[in-house]
Amino acid sequence: MSNTFSLDLKRNLLTYVDNAHKTRPDCPDQRSRLSLADALLRRTANL
Repeated sequence: MSNTFSLDLKRNLLTYVDNAHKTRPDCPDQRSRLSLADALLRRTANL
């Protein structure tokens, strides 16, 4: 996987997490999505 793709993926995930926190941080469904995004972000941290 290229570094450019990895950086774009991380940037998109961070934006997703940021937007989710701003919109409905207390919604249970939103929390599960945040957990998923956070997990994906951690997995891509070393790419």
